[in-house]
Amino acid sequence: MYVDQRALRVDRVMVLERGSPHSMPLVESGKVLPDVRVTVVHPDTKVPCAHTDLGEVRGTRHAFFAGRSD
Repeated sequence: MYVDQRALRVDRVMVLERGSPHSMPLVESGKVLPDVRVTVVHPDTKVPCAHTDLGEVRGTRHAFFAGRSD
């Protein structure tokens, strides 16, 4: 995916075609596990962002502890 560098400077996301002026690639940092819910939230309010807003990526999942606790 390629995005507009100028839009990122004002905390917005605009998807562009590869090779477009001012485009830059986004990279992935792994795959999301099936039981993980990913949300992009505003860093101060923790409210989910609009589709074109830039925010923090948050992941939540239900986890069970299996093992010793001594």
